Amino acid sequence: MVGQESEGHEAGRAHGGDGADRRGSPRYPLRVELRVLSRENNVLVLSHTLDISRSGACVRSQRDLPIGSRVEVSFLRGMVRPPLRVEGEVVRRVVGEGRGFAGLGVAFTGLDGERQGELDALIAAHVHARAGKV
Repeated sequence: MVGQESEGHEAGRAHGGDGADRRGSPRYPLRVELRVLSRENNVLVLSHTLDISRSGACVRSQRDLPIGSRVEVSFLRGMVRPPLRVEGEVVRRVVGEGRGFAGLGVAFTGLDGERQGELDALIAAHVHARAGKV
């Protein structure tokens, strides 16, 4: 099915017909807690990322949303800081091999310079924290 990918190493990649990765920024296999709200579909997902980049994320979800759905993604940043909210669009469904639906590919849209900087800082903090655990 168009728009579907299997779970695993390739799940977070946007491919053209030739299989080449089309993303312009690196994707990190990080677990970032978040909420995804689709007002048009009346769906709220409380979950985490499977991977994330400056331009989008693969979100673990048992709830399906149609490709093209507009969503608000709120990255949770602890008790002291408010969530980082960014707009996005569902661009892919991630299907786990033999396990059914596994998640959503979300492309971030309309990021201004300030929000992009906050997202970059969020990713860098998680990369740094993960490097300290290895």
